[in-house]
Amino acid sequence: MEFQFKLNQQVTITTSGERGVVKGRAEYTNAANTYYVQYKAADGRACNAWWDEDALSSTCQECGGSKRVRNPYSRESAPCAACTSAPISTATATTDASPNPSGSSA
Repeated sequence: MEFQFKLNQQVTITTSGERGVVKGRAEYTNAANTYYVQYKAADGRACNAWWDEDALSSTCQECGGSKRVRNPYSRESAPCAACTSAPISTATATTDASPNPSGSSA
């Protein structure tokens, strides 16, 4: 099976919400892929531990959130809900398509 997470990728431990970085990974013939993750525990301690692939989720690279939605039939992730629900600025979303009435360039 292919690895879902890359080395040095930021991940979130799904059950606790703690975030860390993949430092190592192991592939087995008859078990799930596992990842050696360096993370800061909720009590502030620096920790390193092996985690099964299904215990981890991707961390949004835009906001650092862990609410990414992964398609179960794909290794790709969609942006988190916070990033996709941000309102689009009307200043950048609109363009002036009206021609210049004087015929000269501005």
